[in-house]
Amino acid sequence: MSNQLKKVVESAKWLPANVRAVVVSKILGKVVPYVGTSGLLYEEISPERVIVSIKNRHKVQNHINNVHAAAMALLAETATGFVVGINLPDDKLPLIKTLKVDFNKRTQGDMRAVATLTPADIARIQQEPKGEVLVPVSVTDESGGEPIGIEIHAQAFAFATNDEINNMTFYQYRIFNRSSFQVNNTYFGQWVDPDLGNYLDDFVGCDVGRGLGYCYNATNNDNAYGTAPPAVGFDFFQGPANSYNIEWPPGSGLHPATL
Repeated sequence: MSNQLKKVVESAKWLPANVRAVVVSKILGKVVPYVGTSGLLYEEISPERVIVSIKNRHKVQNHINNVHAAAMALLAETATGFVVGINLPDDKLPLIKTLKVDFNKRTQGDMRAVATLTPADIARIQQEPKGEVLVPVSVTDESGGEPIGIEIHAQAFAFATNDEINNMTFYQYRIFNRSSFQVNNTYFGQWVDPDLGNYLDDFVGCDVGRGLGYCYNATNNDNAYGTAPPAVGFDFFQGPANSYNIEWPPGSGLHPATL
């Protein structure tokens, strides 16, 4: 079975363990730029188990200086994706179908994800022409606790049209609290790492009136797009449903459908 990921891992086997982890992480960070940007470290990659960690650094933190929920989800998705990928023949394409995340409590320090596969799952991946596999993953912080308990269903879709919509992608999220406690004062944000052609000359901004974030080129020339490079925008079309008919802003007498 031909597998490029396995070849990359095996090519670094002669290196000391600590050096090998850094070298392999650098290589895979080039293959998956988002993973490289977040600074994930691949501590172990084998057909049976993948261990990935992330340092509690400023660029992946939330407003209380802990690892952001999106970074924790990335950690879990990366570990599960690579334990499948190292077992998958090169003529097959791995795609995530559902990601279930449970946020149980506030994290402490660095994070670590361990994803595993059974021999039966590995045999199915290598032998069946197509199918699905459930990959369990444990995400822990420095205390050894597992702080994750929110289930997130994400769907990405697009339309083939003859207008501007043809240049758009859409994302719909359903979020369920599967923990044993109530979550209050919760904020949802969109983390985006746009590379508009050459990423070294990109600027970002926001249009407050439209509630729109955007990325644009610093000049009218880009190494990838040439002259008159495009821009890209990010917008929330609809927020969480106002299931409890909450008045917002307080005292306004308004009860919006979305908050």
